[in-house]
Amino acid sequence: MADRSGKKKRAAMWVAIGIAAVVAICCGGAYLYLSAQVSKTYGVPLVVNAEGLDTRKGTKITIHATGKDSSGNSVDSVFHAGSDSSDIALRPGDYRLAIEASPIAADGTIYDTKGASTKVSIDKDGKVNVKKEITIKPVPAEEVTDAQIDAAYKAAKDSGISSSKLDKLKEKAQKRRDDAVAAKKAEEEKKTDEQLNQVISTLDKVLKVLQGESDYQKPALLTNLEQKH
Repeated sequence: MADRSGKKKRAAMWVAIGIAAVVAICCGGAYLYLSAQVSKTYGVPLVVNAEGLDTRKGTKITIHATGKDSSGNSVDSVFHAGSDSSDIALRPGDYRLAIEASPIAADGTIYDTKGASTKVSIDKDGKVNVKKEITIKPVPAEEVTDAQIDAAYKAAKDSGISSSKLDKLKEKAQKRRDDAVAAKKAEEEKKTDEQLNQVISTLDKVLKVLQGESDYQKPALLTNLEQKH
């Protein structure tokens, strides 16, 4: 009887050990699966609308991602988005995506990036939710500042673009701005001349009426002004 009882105890012990092993394997497998899901990165389908921008000819769009992943770890990463794909990959979590510096288009166009941001959340199962598209509009060429051009240049440096191509794009941005400033100045001077000529003509007519057509002699001041404008 004692031997039979011992066998039953040993059998029960082995069953318990087997069950514990199965539970351990299952729990370990579940842990490894969940860990893999948390550490896995997922592509973010961010849409950026930028009129006239082709990142194959200009620079890519620099995206700054900040936030926390689902494990509570802080994330602060920079990505360079192309025209065909965002090239953004993040672990599950909640983030803010922002364009802090303008890209440079092939013709030197600089974009206004004020308020250019959106939020994105990624579930542990990989479901990605982007709150909204981002739209950046061209800055009028004559209003572009050196600071904006320099910021765009620095942002693109680590995007994989060649230094020679980037230098040429920066030069185009500067020339586009300088040409626009010169054109605006010339247009303003032209309008000023037209307005002054109109004043001279009006004053000339008034003086003719006051002095009489036959006795009228145009003042030297008006003559000089006409010659200058």
